[in-house]
Amino acid sequence: MITFTISVIFLLEIWILIHISRKVEYYNPVLFFLALPIFYANSLFLDYLVSGQGFLELETMKPTLSVHDVNYLIIVLLTFFYVLGAYTRVFMKGGRFNILLAQKKAQILDFDAKNIYSPLKIFFIFISLAYIWLLISQIYGLGREEIKSMGTPLRVITTQTVLFFISFSLIYKWKYRLLNTIILVTLLIYSMLSFERETILFVLFSLIVNRPLSKLSISHISLAVMLFAIMFYYKKVVWLIIFLINGTDIEYALNDLSEQSLRFTHVDPAASLLMLSDFLDNGAHFINYYGSYVVNVIAQVLRMFIDLDWPSLGEFSTQYYTGGKMGTAFSMIIESMLNFWYFGPFIVGFAITHFFYKTEKLAGIYYKFHYLIWFIFMVKFVRTEFAVVLKLYVLPAIIAYIAFVWVSKKNRSYAGHKEC
Repeated sequence: MITFTISVIFLLEIWILIHISRKVEYYNPVLFFLALPIFYANSLFLDYLVSGQGFLELETMKPTLSVHDVNYLIIVLLTFFYVLGAYTRVFMKGGRFNILLAQKKAQILDFDAKNIYSPLKIFFIFISLAYIWLLISQIYGLGREEIKSMGTPLRVITTQTVLFFISFSLIYKWKYRLLNTIILVTLLIYSMLSFERETILFVLFSLIVNRPLSKLSISHISLAVMLFAIMFYYKKVVWLIIFLINGTDIEYALNDLSEQSLRFTHVDPAASLLMLSDFLDNGAHFINYYGSYVVNVIAQVLRMFIDLDWPSLGEFSTQYYTGGKMGTAFSMIIESMLNFWYFGPFIVGFAITHFFYKTEKLAGIYYKFHYLIWFIFMVKFVRTEFAVVLKLYVLPAIIAYIAFVWVSKKNRSYAGHKEC
């Protein structure tokens, strides 16, 4: 009965996703607002359907979860409430695809006419490239933990800002193909060596939004399947590259790569599902984090300037569940409940979609930059606490956005001066 109910909910979620996909471009962040949480919640169910593996456990975490557990049904229901919240806001907005298409095409043409590369913009881009290559030289051949130990908050924010700034150059029509090719190669090399799967997703999204406007199709779904495979094997392949760089015996890495079973939960959701199940049984250990959207955000900001003894939700859960042996990140659904009880998922789904539409009006001809920022937000928010998403991803993205728009305005003034 539990699996039947889950299958009905899953089909309803897919119907909602398809219905919205008829109204927006296939890379519109609204689709990711829905698709990512749906995948996270239903990954164990998909494992059960595809391979019969309906039991989830991790060596470094105590909780376990079965597709037949009541807790798993509750997890799926809570995520469905989130989907309903986002869908309600999309439904309220209305609109048709042909209207959106005409609006976006006009904005693209307007941007292309104004996006002249002035000496100032070129200077910023080359400085950014030099910074990334400096980082590459520092992390070349290092393992994941060694790289993470180098990441002070200021360094991380600076790196993210630079990455997002030069990623913006890939989003619209390439005026200088050689320069953009250098940017792309640089970002891909850094993505591989830094062990961060999200970085390569951000780079790929920057390329995808440069494609023609169209609705979701079978070819786009096929691309998503390929990305799933990349994300699953990504870290294993990177370790193989590091072993090759360091001249280490790669037999172990090759065996590990070939023997690894392909499961949806192992792409990322496993820890999130196990934490959420444990939270439903007894969430008392998170009592200090109630109201985290305010309390934890303030604490994380203060930690950037003073020595404050306040572990983030991710740090706390990593220590609580694994004794520091494995990073667990966090769960969007848990944090929504820490702030709004069982109404949390619906409220959060509605709220982020509402703010997306509100900020979209401000973006204007830079709407694709806006898309990238919200894509970054959702990729991290689904698995990371809100304060960290704001501090380490949204803040750098906004700084990069302001910087790019600023040099663009300067370059428009420059172009106008030349014409005079």
